Amino acid sequence: MKCFINDLSHKVVDKFIVNKENMDKIMKKKEKEKDLDVGIRPDGKFPCRFHGCKKAFVHDGKHLWEHKKTHGMHQQEESGKILQTRHVDDMLNYQHSMLEYGMLYRNFCDAIAEGDGARLVRCWKDFLLVLKEDKEHSRKYALEGFNLLCQIYALLSPRDARRLIWNRSVKAKFCHGGNIPLDLTLEHYNGVLKEVIKKMGPNATNEKAVNRFCRAIPINKQIMDNFDYECQVLKRSAKHVVAIASNDVKKVVDELV
Repeated sequence: MKCFINDLSHKVVDKFIVNKENMDKIMKKKEKEKDLDVGIRPDGKFPCRFHGCKKAFVHDGKHLWEHKKTHGMHQQEESGKILQTRHVDDMLNYQHSMLEYGMLYRNFCDAIAEGDGARLVRCWKDFLLVLKEDKEHSRKYALEGFNLLCQIYALLSPRDARRLIWNRSVKAKFCHGGNIPLDLTLEHYNGVLKEVIKKMGPNATNEKAVNRFCRAIPINKQIMDNFDYECQVLKRSAKHVVAIASNDVKKVVDELV
């Protein structure tokens, strides 16, 4: 009953209080006025306002301002208002954007390591804005993020949506922050399966035997991990190998010096 009343109230507000058609017209008019104020051409480029100059730039940034300085111009409004000088530090803005995106990515990785599904969804919401702004370069990732949010908030039942939020990582290490993504876990299972198929010899062509082992992979993998943990068998990851190799190279270089 509560959901029905909420839906009905939203419809009443949208129809009688917030007229969507009028709001769309107002927003389009404002966008056109904004484009005219900054002098954007129909193709979306920013032209140089110096008389006789036909150059245009994709962004209203440093290159445009440097070009205007060659004509002795400053940024000004076309309506003849007070001259305004704009100082834009593109490099500083770029570094801020990179730092913001990098911190968001680190937060995303930490949420996976801690198994925090709610934080993962919040990160995906922020990522979706960034990916959408990147346009064709990140279109597929934006669609995947949008599909995930649609499943959580609209397509799935509350029970399945909760499962989708909180079942996005697997415990891989016996410590805090020891979770890894599901797709990485699947790659580990594939590695175990390939190793088993190599050891099966002639039986590798037996489809029933392979299917039987595929169904038992999670249990067998857990048994092997527990055995290695009890025996204190350490498995070095790729980054440890790289670190060891770099140390060996450093020793060789020191010897040569």
